[in-house]
Amino acid sequence: MEAWIESFVVQNSGKIILGILAFMGALGTLLFRAGVWKGFVDKGLDNVERFMIDARADLNELLRIVKNEPAPAKTSSPILLTEIGLQMARDIEADKICEFYARLLYGTVRDMNSYEVQEFCRRYAQKDLMAELKGRDPDSATKLELYAYNKGKRLFEILEILAIILRDKLLERIKQS
Repeated sequence: MEAWIESFVVQNSGKIILGILAFMGALGTLLFRAGVWKGFVDKGLDNVERFMIDARADLNELLRIVKNEPAPAKTSSPILLTEIGLQMARDIEADKICEFYARLLYGTVRDMNSYEVQEFCRRYAQKDLMAELKGRDPDSATKLELYAYNKGKRLFEILEILAIILRDKLLERIKQS
């Protein structure tokens, strides 16, 4: 039996090598296309995530209007905190929380314009801030959650306040540099 296999391999070695090369080429093409597809899907998911954050802010604004609640932020340019928002920022010690993140994120935003910094801060606050705060300072994270709960606010609103404070701190750092 071994002689038969050896004879087959010797007679067909060129075909076997071509077959292996064709298989490797097909596998490489498949892996490349899978990587391109994954990149396309990831980009699409990032766009959906940005859209959802913006839609959530819009829906919360509509809900606030329907309930006739005062807003913590004015929808002006730039977005500013109202007296209620400023009080909430003091209550949650937003300056203390945001000062750390302003130092941490300055390198990421130093070449951005004001609008880009604002949008970066909104996405960062909604997507990453709580997870990082829970890992770095769990007491502050719990304080934010309890504050939202005790005041009947959504955590989203508290994070929007932090985004505005963070934006202002980052823009001040950019201006000073």
